[in-house]
Amino acid sequence: MMKKVDSFFSLFLICCAFATASERFPLPENLKTNVEFWEKIYSQYPDSCALIHDKDQLDIVYKVVYLDDGPQSWKKVEKEKDRIIDVLNSLSHRMPDIDTLTLNDEERFIYRLWLDTDDPHKFRKARYNIRGQLGLANRFREGLIRSGQYLENIQKIFRQYDLPVELAYLPHVESSFNPKAYSKVGAAGMWQFTRSTGRLFLKINYELDERFDPHLSTIAAAKLLKKNYKELGVWPLAITAYNHGLYGMKRAIARTGTDDIGQIVEQYKSRRFGFASKNFYSEFLAAKNVAANYENYFGDFKLAKAPEHELYELPHFVTLKSVSGVFKVDIDTLIALNPAFRIPVIKSQRRIPKGYKLRLPFRDNIDVEDLYSRLNPIHKYHRQIRDRYYTIRRGDNLSAIARRYKTSIYSLMAMNDLSDPHFIRAGQILELPGSEKSIISSVEKDEMLGGGLKPHQKVQSETIPEQETRPDTIMRKYQSFPFRVSFMVPSDNYIYVQPEETLGHYADWLQINTQRLRDANSLLFGQDIQIGQRIRLIFTRVAAREFHRRRLEYHKSIQEDFFNNYKVNGVRHYSVQSGDNLWRICNQQFEIPCWLLAQYNPDKKISKLYPGDKLVVPIISTLISTGNE
Repeated sequence: MMKKVDSFFSLFLICCAFATASERFPLPENLKTNVEFWEKIYSQYPDSCALIHDKDQLDIVYKVVYLDDGPQSWKKVEKEKDRIIDVLNSLSHRMPDIDTLTLNDEERFIYRLWLDTDDPHKFRKARYNIRGQLGLANRFREGLIRSGQYLENIQKIFRQYDLPVELAYLPHVESSFNPKAYSKVGAAGMWQFTRSTGRLFLKINYELDERFDPHLSTIAAAKLLKKNYKELGVWPLAITAYNHGLYGMKRAIARTGTDDIGQIVEQYKSRRFGFASKNFYSEFLAAKNVAANYENYFGDFKLAKAPEHELYELPHFVTLKSVSGVFKVDIDTLIALNPAFRIPVIKSQRRIPKGYKLRLPFRDNIDVEDLYSRLNPIHKYHRQIRDRYYTIRRGDNLSAIARRYKTSIYSLMAMNDLSDPHFIRAGQILELPGSEKSIISSVEKDEMLGGGLKPHQKVQSETIPEQETRPDTIMRKYQSFPFRVSFMVPSDNYIYVQPEETLGHYADWLQINTQRLRDANSLLFGQDIQIGQRIRLIFTRVAAREFHRRRLEYHKSIQEDFFNNYKVNGVRHYSVQSGDNLWRICNQQFEIPCWLLAQYNPDKKISKLYPGDKLVVPIISTLISTGNE
């Protein structure tokens, strides 16, 4: 009798949990076909095929295109889209009286897709609504395997923040649980934080980017989701706000007069509330359904396990090389366990900050404190390495720059990832070594220069800031790129806002309160600054040259991250259309960062674009070797 009671009670708890989940994450009737669409994308179609479909009615799928060369052969999809547009044009011209007997097979198929829609202009409207969606089933399966390393910890953190544990499935939508994911517009990590949102909760600087740390970024995601829910009151809107922004969703509620996600998706019109935002909640529901029942879709397989580790809070600034040596852990392992390390730390051009909680592989009978005590005091520092920058002028050469700053060609090449000492360009910015130096061997010189230097190019000082010899796997991971910006050291108290900059950045670099900057520039609280806007600075705590150095570091980190995940394959030309703005062109039209568009259009004020303006738009592609989406 007791067993029957226990069984009944367990069933009762399961039913209650299901009811609670349904209440928290309701599925409006008009979003059912959307959820079904994404379930198929996540579970049935791999990335060797693409679906051509209508953007608003996702149950209307015109064709499945098979990509012989994988996602790279997307031109095949574009050709099919053009052909379908021709069919829709033909049907539109024959409306309202279409004789189905005169239609060919393809026309008849598309005609029947729209048979239940009464709108007499349906075919004309559909021409502008065609979209291609890559299948994601194989990537979703890979994400499921990866999720095994993180899911338990995510659910634990979400319970601590009193959040529904089902939200732990959200990274399937954002990154397929890839902690190294980096989007074309700069969203990073498993939770895909942008820099502006991430810096509210995480450290993002030249040494560390905690967006790539699965544990710390999960805590940040929990805080953001909790804030969204507190402000919006229902989970469908709080989840959509994760993509569209909290204030964006508040505007949607104000304009539609409802907090029902189904009605908002149907009624809310905004240029920024595009396909991704409209579908974000549906994608979450689909991902939750597939992930929670993955055996039904993919069969049974083993999920990855989280490696055991321990934490050690560093009492000094130390290089990765010295940490690797004293703890007897190879550099690749330390990088894998500490994904927040940025390239300068990995290359020991910067030190791991004091107070950083270092993750080390767990090993029995190892006293981490005792090991650290054996580190030579000369490798324990009380401050960070601070370097200088030099903008290359016409007529410069690396040898002359090295002599001027009392360093070596070898150091400049190593710090700036230069493979050829002769290939430098006017406007390119070089990082110059700081004060701490160590000798590099003649073997390392030969490897860096490849025997390409002429005798007269040698200089007396053979120094490089704490550079270690790294395994080839690490060396190959990072791409060299020409770091460029269009601004100089402020010659007065004013600067012009560059892409990716905020008032908060200026306040941080000046070490003053943001409100002081607002007052100095007559800006209202909450008022955003715009690219190209003239801003007055206050140099009471930081000199103009130090402000410039910090500003350069920030922009170098952005460019560094981008070029280690993407490359530019060429350019296309685009004529600005009526209704275009910088945000739409960069984020929706071409998915490129604004700073990159600005680099390719130095003669344009990209913040003030007018219809007919001609833009040069870089064509970018993913570096497959990075493992990013």
